[in-house]
Amino acid sequence: MYNIKSRYSVVQGGSCLLPGAWRNQFGSDLWLWAPGEGFSKNSPTSLRGEFRSAVAIHSGSGAGNETRSLMGSSGRYPGSPFTFSVIWRSGAVTVWVGQCFVNGISKEVLVTSWLLKEMAKSQKDNWKTTRIGNDAFQRIV
Repeated sequence: MYNIKSRYSVVQGGSCLLPGAWRNQFGSDLWLWAPGEGFSKNSPTSLRGEFRSAVAIHSGSGAGNETRSLMGSSGRYPGSPFTFSVIWRSGAVTVWVGQCFVNGISKEVLVTSWLLKEMAKSQKDNWKTTRIGNDAFQRIV
């Protein structure tokens, strides 16, 4: 499997904050905000937002361009690992985990891995209802 994280590194002194608008390599859009206090040394930061998928879960399913609310959390400091999840209309759930990096040309990127779980018709079919992958989100100005 291709390691997407190996293409990015943290720039010394670089600061990467999660709130804002992001787009991944497939054209899906992510809007994140941190309600409340923002980053605190004493507790994780709550994340809220929306995700607009540019891809369909199944070919021809019409699920592309679906916009859904998301919730998640991040670590205590800017640049800490984070997670967020989306529940789709179909009942499937996608969870992303990742970290924000500043690359060598001072551009922020969210490097993530995701897990998509669809509903299985039976326990016997459960093995084929989970997918994994990677996304890299660039900040949209």
